[in-house]
Amino acid sequence: MPEPTVFPGLADLGERPAPFSVSSARVLWTDPHISGQLLTYHLDPEGQLASRPVAVIDASVAWLGKRLDIDPETRLCDFGCGPGLYTERFAARFGARVTGVDFSPRSLAHARATAERAGLSITYHEADYLTFSTEDRFDVITLIFLDVCALSPAQRRALYGVWRRHLKSGGRIALDVVSRARFETLSEDMTAGRRFMDGFWSPGDYVGIQETFLYDAESLSLERYTIVEADDQVWTVHNWLQHFTPAQITAELEAAGFAIEDLYGDLTGAPLQPDSPVIGVIARYDGT
Repeated sequence: MPEPTVFPGLADLGERPAPFSVSSARVLWTDPHISGQLLTYHLDPEGQLASRPVAVIDASVAWLGKRLDIDPETRLCDFGCGPGLYTERFAARFGARVTGVDFSPRSLAHARATAERAGLSITYHEADYLTFSTEDRFDVITLIFLDVCALSPAQRRALYGVWRRHLKSGGRIALDVVSRARFETLSEDMTAGRRFMDGFWSPGDYVGIQETFLYDAESLSLERYTIVEADDQVWTVHNWLQHFTPAQITAELEAAGFAIEDLYGDLTGAPLQPDSPVIGVIARYDGT
């Protein structure tokens, strides 16, 4: 009998992994094909898969500029900056001294090229923001589009340490997280299809299987994608999403040394409602 090839890769279907036991973020943003697909999603002006619609981005930048008093003297660092959708707007609209950090070479190549064409002086670092280090100190750090929710508790603690080291005393952070209210609308499911998600996962032929797992005690969801390629290669991607109540995100950031200034329904300044799917956070670091 021939040795099995596909079956071992599918044997874990339906098995619930331990929370944050596997991380796939780097694969998503550095794989040549997938990172190209994500960049396309990023640049779709009406898309909501990798970034928000342009109208929402513009509204967020306008509101954050006013809320955080951003001006030409402001040193701002956008963590997970991607192709520069926010960095360019902060630099162009307010004249801020802007830095972007991301570990996707493809996204950063686009960001650098568009900044050069626009005549904007933006500093970009290709780096993992969990270990990012520079001599610069910032008045504002942003992390937008729920990035922090993909991180494990240990990774979030590491991130908060990076922020403390790079913020000036009195510097502020702006981030958004997905809410427990949204978690309550989710359900566990499994779906599959040939070239699932219209070829997103591979340039060749494949079958994709998506499983959704919910961890109620942790307010955690997982979308696990299993990809079976035509040559019988089988691989998986895990998308974790940590959900927070207002009290939980407040307690976590305060334990990390930040003072919550305000919570909102998003980063356009909408009021926070009990059923808001997103919580926008403005917090301050008063350390040295």
